[in-house]
Amino acid sequence: MKPELFEVMKGIIGDTKCSFIGEIGTHKAYTARQLIDYCAQQVPVVTYYGYDIFDQDNPDQKLYR
Repeated sequence: MKPELFEVMKGIIGDTKCSFIGEIGTHKAYTARQLIDYCAQQVPVVTYYGYDIFDQDNPDQKLYR
């Protein structure tokens, strides 16, 4: 996520202590890294699940059937 947009996202998150993050459309996980780094400052453990079934590099071709 572009830095200026992530600043907006941080405003939306506010003081919420996010320890679980679910993301659809991860692509290269740039936003995931931003979210994890940000949330990890507020909680001891962050759990992240990312799904990107549209990525053509996915080795599990069963997802496309």
